[in-house]
Amino acid sequence: MERSDEMRDRLLDLMGAMASGETTVTDALSTSPDMLAIGTDPAEWWEGDRAVKAWQAQIETFDDSLTFVPSGHAKGWVEGTVGWAAEEFTMTTPVAADVGVRTTGVWHREDDGWRLIQFHASIGVPNDESFGEDLPV
Repeated sequence: MERSDEMRDRLLDLMGAMASGETTVTDALSTSPDMLAIGTDPAEWWEGDRAVKAWQAQIETFDDSLTFVPSGHAKGWVEGTVGWAAEEFTMTTPVAADVGVRTTGVWHREDDGWRLIQFHASIGVPNDESFGEDLPV
């Protein structure tokens, strides 16, 4: 495996397009039924076509009122036909400011180029809030 600025930039571009309300961002998603997107809400577990429809609906809902500011720690890697990237963003919405959102994306090289096959976003919650106690970190 090797570091990949291309994969890092793909994740940064993806989040920028989402913040701009560009529903065409879903063109970068894989059409495979194995496409998986996991969001921060417990109900946000989408597979295949459902992932594309859910992303489009959420982007339309926010209609360019989101901002994602990268932390500057984005990293990407590639190995053969698979690439992946990770970054933490500070997200602002019309009702929430400065929410830390951690993201990962996995791309697969398909016949027409790189397509996002897996995406995950999470909001970090301290261990003492999640488990009732501090854990080693």
